[in-house]
Amino acid sequence: MRRSAAGRPWPAQILDGQGLLAALVPGTIIVNHGTGDPTEAVRIAEHVAQAGGVYLDAPVSGGGPAARARTPTTFTGGSRDAFEAARPVFDTFSDTVKLMGAVGAGQITKLFNNALTITNMKNAEDVLGLAAQVGLDLPALIEVVSASSGGSAALHALGRDITPELAEHVHTLMHKDMHHFGDAVRASGGDPSEVLERGLAGAAGLVEAARTVAHARKYAAAGRSGA
Repeated sequence: MRRSAAGRPWPAQILDGQGLLAALVPGTIIVNHGTGDPTEAVRIAEHVAQAGGVYLDAPVSGGGPAARARTPTTFTGGSRDAFEAARPVFDTFSDTVKLMGAVGAGQITKLFNNALTITNMKNAEDVLGLAAQVGLDLPALIEVVSASSGGSAALHALGRDITPELAEHVHTLMHKDMHHFGDAVRASGGDPSEVLERGLAGAAGLVEAARTVAHARKYAAAGRSGA
């Protein structure tokens, strides 16, 4: 869970430390679009309810490109009434909006989404690493495969959006989310071991894969300019 500079959890810092709950009008809907622990979402909802408010956990997916295009997906957990009241707002910046269940269900759905993304990223990292070893033109490979049956959102992101600098930040978020995923699955009686291991490996390999792709792009650009 993220913490403020003062060491307090971010929800407590915002809700209590900054006086949001103390000034809350009864019936106000508070929405959290961050990604985190589903059990923490339940605790926050109970805390908000004691102050007379209603809580929705509504993490979003799509990253910067989707945010700029107003096409994120919003996964929501909470009551149907609160969801329907908030949906017109969600629709202004989301391409897809879905109520997944009670509070915490939005977080669980986002974590499963991220587990698929990160394990797919591991696939892309492995295949692109082998392609580099055999001398394939990586930018050309990514372009043609992205338009073919081997394409994926992970490959597209690695080929276009994830720079080495961004990868330094993203891989830490991936690592955090995979641990939240593992905790959520275990709390529900499942065994996340295999998916968790592959997802953590995908997170660990992201920076090196991004550097490999960036180097290949630079090399290809130099070849074109010298031709």
